[in-house]
Amino acid sequence: MDEFDLYLQKQAGRPVHPEHEAINRQYQEKKTRVRSALAGKFISTFGEAGRMYLEGLRNHTGANLYWHLAEILRYQNIYATEDIAAAIKECLNIGSYHKNSIKRLLEKNEIAPLSLDYDPASLNLPPVEIKRDLSCYALDESEAAIS
Repeated sequence: MDEFDLYLQKQAGRPVHPEHEAINRQYQEKKTRVRSALAGKFISTFGEAGRMYLEGLRNHTGANLYWHLAEILRYQNIYATEDIAAAIKECLNIGSYHKNSIKRLLEKNEIAPLSLDYDPASLNLPPVEIKRDLSCYALDESEAAIS
């Protein structure tokens, strides 16, 4: 029987693999570009108030900064940019730095969401009754035996 020594203490460091280092560097560079673009879009959309709010978010939310920025920008799918900008200014006045603060202000002020480009009622689709025979979900014996 062969014997060998087993060392249980942790290694001082991981072996370096140059190809992994290159992949990690590319990933970090891409992440930095995406984050910079997101911050730039936020500032260009909301101006000086957006820049000040971004700094407040950075101080209060840390690593979640970019998630908050993306969520606030996504509110543009529902609310007008001017209304979001007004909510940002109000949040600056009260010192509240969170995406939900902006959302609550938009809801509290009863800002009407943007209307859809189409009215679903005007599509005049006939009612459809869908029926399906449940036997299509039955397992055959070989499948049942495996389960």
